[in-house]
Amino acid sequence: MANTYKMMNLERDTSGGDIVSVQWDSGKLQNGTPVTLGALVTGEYELYYAQCTGATGTLASAQVYVVYSPEVMYEAGTMIDDFYVATGMPARAYGLKEGSIFKISSGAYIGTAAVGDYFIMQATGAGTTTGVDLGLSQFATTSTISANKFCAQVIELSTIGYDANTAAVARVIKA
Repeated sequence: MANTYKMMNLERDTSGGDIVSVQWDSGKLQNGTPVTLGALVTGEYELYYAQCTGATGTLASAQVYVVYSPEVMYEAGTMIDDFYVATGMPARAYGLKEGSIFKISSGAYIGTAAVGDYFIMQATGAGTTTGVDLGLSQFATTSTISANKFCAQVIELSTIGYDANTAAVARVIKA
């Protein structure tokens, strides 16, 4: 049985090198997780704490990054949908800009996506689903453009991973 960890592909990167290292100390960090940047990790000068929840007011002005770390796994028999970044380990996050295109599995967003819908970063954490600790922010679907700084429009419904998990392709229209 496949896990429900999030998966992501960066189809078109317009980040312009806005790539940061983030760390989450309160659970597993997964690809496709939207985050904002917190304070620098103590003793570090390029590693930020990932903020996986945020007040609506903060999201109206904060740059949203999406976690997209290399899927390196050391256990035999593991697959792409088994991948996560362990608690307290650094992860790579991209500051998506207008025009960036990304594909995320349905585990990375709340609601049912349809072409023309929008993704925004939700204000609070998502908890768990099917026994897997998501514990992090997710994208939320909405039918109208959000007042948040970040908004991406669903341009195609697709699949991702070896077992064709449901996914959506989105283009960033506000960043």
